[in-house]
Amino acid sequence: MFHRKSALVSALLEEFMCEIFEHAMYSADLASSDYHLFLRIKKFLAGPRLRCDQDTKHVLRNWVKVLAANTFEEGIQQLVPR
Repeated sequence: MFHRKSALVSALLEEFMCEIFEHAMYSADLASSDYHLFLRIKKFLAGPRLRCDQDTKHVLRNWVKVLAANTFEEGIQQLVPR
């Protein structure tokens, strides 16, 4: 049964001309502390409907800039006053 499903998936991937990557499903460029961002990105992208990859890249870059600024500000606010 597993073999049949595998053949079906392979046929669909070929039919839709999907590119199959022959590398690990993780990136050495990501630190384990980066993974908390994926859920936020997923939730953020659930809202807007974007027309193309360029729109997605633009929106994500702006979102990351705002997120970084907000995170920095929150960190400053949490410092213990001396």
